[in-house]
Amino acid sequence: MWLFKILGTAIQEVVRGLVMPVFGGLFRPILPWLQRVFKFQPHEIKRPIVAGLAVIVIAGSGVWIYRTQVPPTPKLNLKPFEGLGTVLAEEVAKRIDDKGEIVLLVARHAGGKIPALDVPVETFRSALKAHSQIQIVATETIDVPAMMMAAMPADQFLACLNRHPRVAAIVSFVGLPPLRESDWEKLPARRPKVLVAGISNLNIKSFFDHDLIQMAILPHFMPRANATEPQTAREWFERYYQIVTSDNVAQLPNFGPSSRTAN
Repeated sequence: MWLFKILGTAIQEVVRGLVMPVFGGLFRPILPWLQRVFKFQPHEIKRPIVAGLAVIVIAGSGVWIYRTQVPPTPKLNLKPFEGLGTVLAEEVAKRIDDKGEIVLLVARHAGGKIPALDVPVETFRSALKAHSQIQIVATETIDVPAMMMAAMPADQFLACLNRHPRVAAIVSFVGLPPLRESDWEKLPARRPKVLVAGISNLNIKSFFDHDLIQMAILPHFMPRANATEPQTAREWFERYYQIVTSDNVAQLPNFGPSSRTAN
């Protein structure tokens, strides 16, 4: 109750000292009401005012210390991930003649939102709305560890190909699985185009050799340094990503054994 008394007395003094001289008798009825509610005596006026001012000074000092001494949390730049989703939608539309049904392979992970996994999918869906004759008929989830240290299981990928032989394309946001020689033999004869986004794959050339994928979007090994800050989704995309097809896949560096000969 003492806190309310201090607050009430301070308010009364503000009204009496600042408001009354300006507005005359307009606020005069407030003064008796404050005294009845908070029940203070005239000799108590100075103490609550000093206490109230002290509280204000302490609170203000705390805010100032926090804002000057605690560094702000760095804000993640989502533009590259948004650029990936936007350009992927454009490239998918181009490769299926702007019509048809598609299936998405996306990551399912524990915990909060992971921008590198979630933002491209969200932006892709949004950008695809501009292509009214393309329909997402299914979204299949692949369990992915938080640190992305494990690849998509081969059996899940092959099962997806068998479940959707007649769609125009399968768009994978979770890369490609490592395939053994026996896995290549299990590929269905009839299968859709496979377009892969954003995840590096060391044996990507083998997938083109087997005509399993038609396009892959891979990160640049080193982000391109532009003279000016990117402005459009395409410019952000080109700084961080590259489009790989059968025409330019041979230009990629060789890493590890080909999956065609993997045991």
